Amino acid sequence: MNRVLIVVAVVMAAVAVGVIFLLRGGPPAPGAAHATATATASATVSASSSPVSSSPQPADARGDARAFLASYLPYLYGRTSLTTVVHVDASIRPLLPAARQQISAQEEAKPFAVTDLQVTDSSGVATVTAQVSEGDPAVGLATYPVTFAMRQRPDGWDVVTVPI
Repeated sequence: MNRVLIVVAVVMAAVAVGVIFLLRGGPPAPGAAHATATATASATVSASSSPVSSSPQPADARGDARAFLASYLPYLYGRTSLTTVVHVDASIRPLLPAARQQISAQEEAKPFAVTDLQVTDSSGVATVTAQVSEGDPAVGLATYPVTFAMRQRPDGWDVVTVPI
């Protein structure tokens, strides 16, 4: 239980730092500490089919967050390359390889799915928290949060903090 509280506190602090950097108009400093959720296997993330508008709306952040997770989680789990990850700001793309951890073949084979997605938008900056479940439901599932910030762009939303 204490470990869960520590993880939640670290996630909240990292999101707060990311939002502060976003509101100041700059990406996180290259030396900033970033953590990542340990993840394995193939993603089940459905893309939103929201109508396209001339400028992105807050609801579009949800669809772009789903598309990001559908591309990022398989990358994180060793199933795809960095070039397949979509909706990532160019300033943080070089930081993503550091978030990718070595995983065993057994871990890579575990199925996983995004089971919940919460998006909070405030003036063109969205905080996204996804719940990811991994493992076999017959044996038991492990669930963990993945949190990141997105910034509204003229053509959509891009992730601007390394997911933790």
